Amino acid sequence: MTSDTPSDDRATQPSESAVASKSTAAEAPPRNEQQTPREPSSDPWRAQTPAQSAPVVEQELTSLDREYNLEKSRYGDLNSRYQNARVTEDVVRKQGGERFSILYPADLPKTPIEPQPLKIMALALVAGLVLGAAAALGREFLDRSVHDSRALQNEFEVPVLGEIPRIPA
Repeated sequence: MTSDTPSDDRATQPSESAVASKSTAAEAPPRNEQQTPREPSSDPWRAQTPAQSAPVVEQELTSLDREYNLEKSRYGDLNSRYQNARVTEDVVRKQGGERFSILYPADLPKTPIEPQPLKIMALALVAGLVLGAAAALGREFLDRSVHDSRALQNEFEVPVLGEIPRIPA
């Protein structure tokens, strides 16, 4: 006799938790009371139960999510810079090499500019006088010759024994 009601099927079939507990019990080795404790393996997934490994998985997920968000923001930044570069390149191409524009046109002078000889002569005269005075003062200060007996006596602090008189010409 077959019935189409689901309640009859549930009563005859074992529950999923019962099947899972039987399968793990069949796969697990028999317990030995004198068994030495196992060393923790290097793989964190095998050493921990799923309930214990949940915080580790959550930390890894958080770390991966953070890295994803960083890479996504970098991509967005690079993409916007790329778009700006393309727009700039299009603007430069459309200008055809023109970089400058005239804001105010230059006015032509009313009279032609020519050398001003009076001004140049005045500057040359002033420059000549300044250079001549500087040369005369420099020669006077750099001249180390002795012209009379008093200067010789003051310079070397020795008595003068004789002097050659100046002969008028």
